[in-house]
Amino acid sequence: MTVDIAEFNRRAVPGLEALTKLLVGGAADHAPAPENRRPFQVGWGLVAALHR
Repeated sequence: MTVDIAEFNRRAVPGLEALTKLLVGGAADHAPAPENRRPFQVGWGLVAALHR
C-alpha cells in the first residue's frame, strides 16, 4: 500500500485549521484541566502537539 503524502496533507488541513481556531478562540483558557480530568490533559497535549 502506497501513501500519497499530498492527498494525506490535503485531507489533514481542514482538521488542523479547526484545531487552530479552537486554540485562538479561547479553548486554551481551559487548560490545564483539574487533576481528576486526565483524559482532557492527554487530549489537550495532542492538540498542542499538532498545533506546533
